[in-house]
Order: sequence, then structure tokens, then C-alpha cells
Amino acid sequence: MKTRKLLPPHQAPLGRKKSLLRLLALFFALLTGGFDAAAQGRVIVGYFHNWNNASAPYIRLRDVDSRYNVIDIAFATPVAYGDMTMTFTPTQQTKTEFIADIRTLQSQGKKVLISIGGADAPVELNTTADKDKFVTSMKSIITEYGFDGFDIDLEGTSVILNSGDTNFKNSTTPKINNLVTAARELTTYFRGQGKDFWLTSAPEVQYVQGGYGNYGTAFGGYLPVLYGLRDLLTFVHVQYYNTGSQNALDDKIYGQGTADFIVSMTDMLLKGFPVARNAANFFPALRQDQVAFGLPATGNGAAPAGGYVTPADVTKALNYLVKGISYGGQYVLNTTYPNLRGIMTWSINWDKTQNYPFVTNAYSFFSTLSTGTNTPPTVSLTAPTGGASYTAPASIPITANAADANGTVSKVEFFQGSTKLGEDLTSPYSYSWTGVAAGTYSLTAKATDNAGATTTSAAVSITVTSGSTGCTVAAWSASAVYTKDMQASRNGQVYVAKWWTQNEDPLTASCQYCPWQLVGPCASARTAASADVASGLASELLVYPNPAQGPALTVELGRSYEQVTVVVVNDRGHEASRASYQNVNSLQLPVAKLPKGLLVLRITADGKTLTKRIMNQ
Repeated sequence: MKTRKLLPPHQAPLGRKKSLLRLLALFFALLTGGFDAAAQGRVIVGYFHNWNNASAPYIRLRDVDSRYNVIDIAFATPVAYGDMTMTFTPTQQTKTEFIADIRTLQSQGKKVLISIGGADAPVELNTTADKDKFVTSMKSIITEYGFDGFDIDLEGTSVILNSGDTNFKNSTTPKINNLVTAARELTTYFRGQGKDFWLTSAPEVQYVQGGYGNYGTAFGGYLPVLYGLRDLLTFVHVQYYNTGSQNALDDKIYGQGTADFIVSMTDMLLKGFPVARNAANFFPALRQDQVAFGLPATGNGAAPAGGYVTPADVTKALNYLVKGISYGGQYVLNTTYPNLRGIMTWSINWDKTQNYPFVTNAYSFFSTLSTGTNTPPTVSLTAPTGGASYTAPASIPITANAADANGTVSKVEFFQGSTKLGEDLTSPYSYSWTGVAAGTYSLTAKATDNAGATTTSAAVSITVTSGSTGCTVAAWSASAVYTKDMQASRNGQVYVAKWWTQNEDPLTASCQYCPWQLVGPCASARTAASADVASGLASELLVYPNPAQGPALTVELGRSYEQVTVVVVNDRGHEASRASYQNVNSLQLPVAKLPKGLLVLRITADGKTLTKRIMNQ
């Protein structure tokens, strides 16, 4: 940065002017010096050629435009075809110079990653021995150069699925599974040393969003990788170029090189999608901070098969995705993504040939945004209810709902006053507090998200009494059969059955999707509320055949909804499946892979919740 050109030294003879000069120079540096990748939420990623190309000449690493805050070095490659020992050597600088340049960029707050693969260097970890060679050699490269992470940029045969591999959650292709294992080993190894180690990926569109229309061979080949690494993945930037046209969630086809293509493909990652249009095989949405997208820097060589987007159209797409400012395109969003992570380009070298139009445009957009401040989670106690009374020694089931708008919930802890009772790492969040003596207690739940932010619920006060309750409702019996609206008492509380149940203790099976519903203490419980499941909108639902027969249920919603999510919950209250649909008034729900027995459908349609019980025989 040549900040001294603001005021030449000979024009500032006085100490006060020199102080002013330093302040102005600092201010200018802050404005033009690019992002600090560690401190900022947004990323502008550029790939760096480790070779000289007459059309896109080599740039010394330390001279990369400062507005790029993540630099992916292209590439580490296998030493020979079929030998998965990875190698990397600077081709235009000495190793000493190159390492010194990495340190220079890192001192400026940049992240420098080593990228593996590329179009001409297949990385196929077909065996455990291949995987071990890969991991050992990559550890050596990353350690020697001090890279901040690694980027998976595999194409072609590297990520082709084997014939018959149909489930991205449980791939049967060895090289895919070994790649996931290798990436996990490397990432956990370096993070375990206390390093802020980044894991990113740059798949082509057909390997990700291409799995929406068809799944197999290349189509959707990256989905098992992204799914298997989603808890470790820093972000993914799919290459929106060299790809042609693709189906979007509205089932229209959009061509590369347009704002609609950027918006529709990004929306697919942030909403999730049914793989091969199979609602029972749904690829879950990535977090906003895990999604960027990649474009060619220029239209004259960076992407031989097309996909260049003008800076004006890039800005249109970003304004729509991040701010909700429509440009009147064909693809229509029903939400915005204010925490979209950023943008990537191939490449820094190509960008320089045109005097950096790509990074200039990207920086002018992302530098004006907030850093994507983490939103704390939400949490509330769902049981027990305030004022509930129990008889000592009491067994008290405590349950909570928790969610995180821009991340995930890592854990929910349960407290009595300041004393921690226990914690649960997975939804539905619950804790069984047993042997509770007489007294008055204040219960809370504390949720922690993946970024470490915490929220504590409102307190719920309960009472545990000693002595007889004088309950007139018969005590629950494990051997008895209870059907809808039958009552039973347990530890001074009355419960009502929502459906047929036997040997399911109301103390641990009382929740929204459990067989029992708490009515209240024996002393005050006279009649039970209707046990129909939660929503008054349930009457709008028509589900048939019920009991289920054949491969699918028909679900009629009563009218058309723009966005529909169907969650199937088993008789233990655990989620069995989840699928999303757009602009439907009826849908087909596959049941072949669902658990047998009583299930609950929870349908969220344009913000309204509808529920229905079904029997899957």
C-alpha cells in the first residue's frame, strides 16, 4: 500500500502535520487494505497460479491485490498418476521466498490455503493405503509452508460415484468415503494443535446442484463429501462456470453467465433440496456462513466453457441474495441471506490482466456490509410448566426447544438455580431429574451455539410437596393399555393419552410428539384438554391411505402454499425424515423407509403448522 502518496513528507514539516499525516494514512489503509480474514465474516477468495501463463502472467505472491483476503494456492498434486503422495513446489519463486511471502500475507490478516487437485490432477483415494499416503504428505506440506488450511478442488474421475451408489448419506464409493475420512483427519489434526485451520471446497455445479435432477456418476458426486464434512466445513464456493445450464428449485432451467443462475444455484444450497427429486433423500441446507460462490474473473480466457458474469450483474445477484433488492429476474426468492459468506474467482492472475475488475466490484459490495455478526440461539423450556407441583421423591422430565438462526445449537444445559443438572447435545433436548426432594425450585435452560454464543431461557418455578396427593385418577401402570383421552396419574400429576400406548412412562414420554400430554397436578386436574395434536389447522389436512399402504401417502393441504416443510416424527418424539416442497397444494410422501408404527406428520406451510397422526404398517 502506497499510503504516503496522500501527503509527501516534505509537505508536513511540523509535528502536528506529521501526526495528522499518520492518522490520514492509517484511515486510508483501513479503507483500502482489504479484509482481515480472521476478523471479518466476509471472504473474497482468489485462486493463485503457481505457474506462468503468457495470457495470465505469474504474480509474486506477496504482490497479490490486498482486497483479496483468502488466497488459494493452485495446486498440490499427486507425485504421479495413481500415487496419492501429494507434492507442492513453487515454480516461479524459491521456496524460501514463497514461505516468506505467505508470512507477509498472514501478517496482513489474510488466509493462505493450499488447494488440491484441479482439472488436470485426479486425486483418487481408492484404498486405505491411498488415504494414508495423502494424509501424511498433506500434513507435511501444510506444516512446512504454514498454510492456513486446504481447499478441495477435485474434478473429473476424482468424485465420480460408483454404479449403484444412490444414497449420499451412506456412500458406497470407496474413494468418496476415503476422501471424507482424509479431510476429517487433516482438519481435526491441525485444529487439535490449536490452529485456526480452514477447510473449503470448490466443486463444479453438476457435482452438487446437478444432483437435484439426477443422482449418480458425476451428478451429485460431491454431495457425500459435503454432507460428511458439513460439521467441519468452513465454506464451499461452487464454480458457477464451465457448467452450461441447470434445473433450479422452481424446476426451471437457468443458464450460466446470468444473475438468475447465481441466485437460483445459491438458493438451492441455502434451502437444501431433494436429491434426484426424492423427498425422502433430502440434502440439508448449509448455513449462510458456509456458502460463497465462484465466478471467472474475465470473459476472455478464465473460463473456456463460459460462465462469465459482468460486474453489474454480479452486483444485482448479490443485492437480491443479501439485501432482498430484486432486479426483476425470472427466479424469485422467498427469503434473503444477509450472512452470505462471500465470493470466489478463478483467478487472481486473470483478474490482474484486466486491472482487477472482479475484486474491485466484489470489494465495493462486501466491504460495505456488516461482518455477519453471530446471532445468539433461542431457547425456552417446554416442560415442566410454571407452577407445576410434584410429590417427593419426584421424577421431573425437563424439556426445551432451542434453535439458531445462523448456525447450529451445540448443546442445551439444564439448571436448578445456579446448579447444573445436566445437558443434552442433540434435539429433542431433555433431562430427567429424579429423586427430587420437597421444596420450591427455579429451572432454566441454557443454549450454546456453534460460535459459542449463549442464551438462557426464562425461569420456570415448580413445587415439590411431601405427603399424599389425594389423587382420584388411577395411577399409571406399565402393563395397562391406554387409548386416546384416557387418563393416568404419576407422581402427583395427571396425564392424558393422545393415542394407543402401553409401557411408556408419562414422566419420560410427555412432549408435543409423545404419547402422553401433561394435564396438571392431581389437586387441580379435573378434565383433560383435547389430545388432538397441537394445531387448529389440522382439519385442513387430508392424508390417505391411513394406515399407509403402498410406497407413498398422499397429503392434501387444502390450498396452495409457497413453501412447505414436512417433518415425520416417530412415537419416541424423534425426527425420522424431513422434506421441503415449493408451491404445492398436495404432495406425495414416500413411506417405505419410514419407521413402522404410529407417526406424526408436522407440516409447516408458509409459517402455519399443521399436524396429523398416521399409522405406517
